[in-house]
Formats: sequence, C-alpha cells, structure tokens
Amino acid sequence: MSQDSEIYPFILSRRSIRSYDQRQLSSADQARIKIILNNSKSLFPDNQFEIILKSKTKGEDLVEILGAYGRFITPPYYLVPYITGNNNALVDLGYHEEQIAVRLWSKGIGTCFIGCLSRQEKVRQLFQLPAEAQIAVFLVFGYPGVGFGIETITKVTKSIIGIHGRKPIEEVFYLDTFEHPSKPEGLWKKIIEAARLAPSAINAQPWRFLLRNEELYLFVLRNNRKYILPENQDYCFHDSGICMANIDLTLSSLGLQGEWQFINRDLDFNSHYPENLFPLVKLIIKNGGDKKIDFIKDKN
Repeated sequence: MSQDSEIYPFILSRRSIRSYDQRQLSSADQARIKIILNNSKSLFPDNQFEIILKSKTKGEDLVEILGAYGRFITPPYYLVPYITGNNNALVDLGYHEEQIAVRLWSKGIGTCFIGCLSRQEKVRQLFQLPAEAQIAVFLVFGYPGVGFGIETITKVTKSIIGIHGRKPIEEVFYLDTFEHPSKPEGLWKKIIEAARLAPSAINAQPWRFLLRNEELYLFVLRNNRKYILPENQDYCFHDSGICMANIDLTLSSLGLQGEWQFINRDLDFNSHYPENLFPLVKLIIKNGGDKKIDFIKDKN
C-alpha cells in the first residue's frame, strides 16, 4: 500500500497554522518528521534539494529571520528549504515543500509558508547558503495551538464542508479551449479540487487548467497583481510546483501514476490561449502502464 493511500482528505483540509503550542516534539514525532523530510520526490533529479531544520532558541529574533510575520507567528520549529540547479528550480522547490507540508499535517503537525523570495540574498547570508541557492519560503511548523490538536485535525478532515477564499472550479478549469469554462467530472473533479486548494503566496492562485485530449495542461497567470513587487512575480512558478504536488499526491492516493511534461510554448502548444497565461506543463495520467485513462467519463 502506498504511503499516501489515505492522504487525499488531508490535502483538502490542510490550512495554514499561525498559532503554535510551544511544546517540543515527541521523539516519535521527530522520527516521523525525519522520514517525511528525507522522502519528498523531485521533478528533476539533477536539482539538489536541501533542508535546514531549526529549533527556535531563546531570544532569537524571528523578525530578522521571517520578516514582519516574525512579530505574530512564534513557531517552535522552522525549515529553511532551498534548491540548487537549472531545471525549473522554483517549480521543483514548491513541489518538494508541499509534499512535506501535507504529510506533516496528516501526522498532526501544523505548518505555515512564510515567503522570502523578495529577500533571497539576505536569507542566503543569514544561513550561509550557496550563492546559487534559490529559496522562496520558510516552512514553520509545530503542534497547532490550543484547540487544534490531531483530534481536531482528523475531525475537520472527515467533515469538510468547503474551503473559503478559493476561486470556484469553473474560474480555473476549462474543457478543450479557454472559451469553455467548465466543471470537471468523475475523478478529474478530485484531481482539480486538490489542485485548486493548493496554497499560494498572498492567495494569488496563479494556476489555470485546460483539459484537452485526456491531457491536463497547467498554465500560470503572468504579471499577477496580487504578487505586488516585481521580484515576487516568480512565485507563480513556485506556487505551481505546490499545485503539482497536490495533484501527484492525489494520484498516489488513487493508485495512479502521472507523467509531467514541461512545455516549450512555441513548439508544444499550437492552440490559442490568452496572452496573460503561460503554458507550463501538461500531465498525462496512466494506470501504472501505458494506457491512458479517460477520467472525464468516470462517474465513480
């Protein structure tokens, strides 16, 4: 049985935790976390993903480290995830981080992404990272604050009514062309719902999905006003990696496999698409072999 066979409800229920119990992690949870940190998958094996795990120390200036959020969020632990490499590194970075965040949530460990893309150089200096390292977020974590322990997480996960603050599916999902906003059916509905609920910087939700010929295309919104600063525009790639991780975790929970193919937009996509969208990847879903699955007709 896959380690992610029961992960799907946790993908849907995960939320950012901003209040933490200051207890130290139990030895059992520390062991679980080490396994999770060491087993995230990469989109590109040539990229080198690294994590620095830090415990908050007495008197440590979290404002210096986390920026303004350090005034409000006091986690007992935080991760400094970074990546080196030339193959869509920011996409790969987000892909690693979301796998970790969802799996921690499934074990009763809360997390929150704290962005630092606009001050990468300062963060590199603080943690003596390689000059070529890319870092987009800190991932703070620990036991959620009072009233939000594992029992509550499990209860919320089992009784999801809806998630507020996300665009409706028909605003991000299109069938055949961008002239046909639609609602996915069957198993595609599960996949798109997980993708739609992925976290993103400032809740920008930069992704748009086009289903065509049994292949799912992921586009990213360019020049997104929500990212505000020009140096933050690359969050669209990092956040798309987060979204792709939710999709792959969903496929794994269903016993399916997917193949991501990054798009050369001039050669691989010859249909019209809005100028403000950038075709990033396409996903071909298989059932463990070479046969594609027509999910749009699957009502089960």
